[in-house]
Amino acid sequence: MPESIVKAAVIMSTMIYLIRHGETAGNAEVRYIGWTDIPLDAKGVVQAQELCYKLQQCAIDEIYASPLQRAIATAAPIAEVLRKQIHIENGLKEINCGAWETLTAKQVCEKWPKELDNWANHPDKLKIPEGDSFADVQKRMISALGAIARANQGKNVAVVSHMGAILTVGCYLTNTPIRDLWSLGQPGNTSISKIVYDDDLNPRLIGWADESYLPISLQSGAQVVAGFEGPQPTEKAI
Repeated sequence: MPESIVKAAVIMSTMIYLIRHGETAGNAEVRYIGWTDIPLDAKGVVQAQELCYKLQQCAIDEIYASPLQRAIATAAPIAEVLRKQIHIENGLKEINCGAWETLTAKQVCEKWPKELDNWANHPDKLKIPEGDSFADVQKRMISALGAIARANQGKNVAVVSHMGAILTVGCYLTNTPIRDLWSLGQPGNTSISKIVYDDDLNPRLIGWADESYLPISLQSGAQVVAGFEGPQPTEKAI
C-alpha cells in the first residue's frame, strides 16, 4: 500500500476547544466591547488560570487566539505551561460593534433604538452602524475554524475567541437560524465548547459552553441549551 494512503488512513479526528476569553471590565459593566482592545480584569485573570489547569488535562497540541488582548491573555497561562506559541488569527475577533463600541445598552438605545431592538429580538436583521452583522461574523468564524482544523488534523487545539463570535458558530453547527441566536444561551467567560472535525473536516458540536470546571464564584450560571450545558443569559451585551 502506498505510504500516502497509509498516512491518510491513520489521521485521527481533530478536536477544537473553543473558549470565550476571561472577564473584562466591559463585561462586568455590560458594555459593547467588540473590537475595543481592553485587558482582563482581576476576575478574568483568575479564570484564565483555572482554564490553564483544565486544559492541562486535554493534551493540547496548538493554541490559537483572536488578536485582541483579552483573548491573548486568556491563552497565555496555558501557552506558558506547555511552552507553546499562541497563533494569532484575525478571523476569531468579536463582532465589530462600530459606533456602539464602549457604550452601555442605555446609551445605544438613546440613539439607535431600532437597531438595539434588532440586537435583542431580531439578530438576523442587525447591522451595527459602522460595524458588523452576525452573518458577517459567522462567515469568517467558520472559515477561520475550518482553516485551523485543516492545518492541525489529528490534533487537540485550544482556540480563544469571543461571545458573539462563538454564538454564531453554535448557530451554524446546530442548524439554528441567526434569528434564534440568543436561544443558545450566552457562553460564560472561559467556558469551553468542543467541536470535533472528522477526517473529511466535517465539524460536529459535542459540547457547549461548559464552565463546570470553574469554582462557583467564577461561573456565569448554567442552563440546558440544545442538549448541552450553557450559561443563563442575562443582558445581551458583548
